[in-house]
Amino acid sequence: MKRLLSILLTLPLIAGFSPSSGPTDRANEAFAAGRYDDALGGYRKAAEDDPDKAEAYYNLGGAYYKKGEYDRALSEYGKALELDPKMADAYYNSGDALYRLGRYEDALKAYGKADGLRKDEDTKYNIIVTQKKIKKEQEEKNKQAQKGGQQTNQSSKGQNPSGGQQGQEQKQGRTGGSGGQGGQQRMSSDAVQALLDRQAREEKRLRNYFRPGKKDERTREDEIDQMLRGFGLPGLSGRPKPGAPYVEKDW
Repeated sequence: MKRLLSILLTLPLIAGFSPSSGPTDRANEAFAAGRYDDALGGYRKAAEDDPDKAEAYYNLGGAYYKKGEYDRALSEYGKALELDPKMADAYYNSGDALYRLGRYEDALKAYGKADGLRKDEDTKYNIIVTQKKIKKEQEEKNKQAQKGGQQTNQSSKGQNPSGGQQGQEQKQGRTGGSGGQGGQQRMSSDAVQALLDRQAREEKRLRNYFRPGKKDERTREDEIDQMLRGFGLPGLSGRPKPGAPYVEKDW
């Protein structure tokens, strides 16, 4: 189709391919007046009268194109090309119909075939426009893909911190870090028992050490008192005084 706007060609190439017949002449007049349904009737009659004439199907394609029925236009252009594979205008107009359908890659191929059969500025122009359209579409797809990837990454990152925080909280709960009562660490039962056993041994040793008749009892008493308090035990208050009978018992 010849170019009306800056992108596509819209005027059909009819005059050069119109069989000299009454139906075709009337169809051409209807087409020029914008009465495309009437034009279709005349072109169909011409195709029935001369089914081996490529121009008849080409003109049918032009009328369907003007009605916006691009798929049917492509079908008619295909029939014309079967009868005349070197009809450059049929390739050209097929490119226009394919472009309208959003099939830009196929449109580019059709324009390329037209350009291979004949050289003109309109064909070159439409090739450039179609190439730019394809490039723009690819760039938009790439942007969408990148955007989708970034959203996926952000979603994954948004989940990790909470898991890490939960793990940290669990770790703190086990060690009695910031959330423990009074900030104290909990000891295992074995550790507690070991400490109690150690205290019992020390008390027994101190009892044996603290017997009547030893010298420097006051000094030893102070040392014992310090040691007991160091283990968190009561001091010597309430315990047997130096010189008192030693009785083995639990204090």
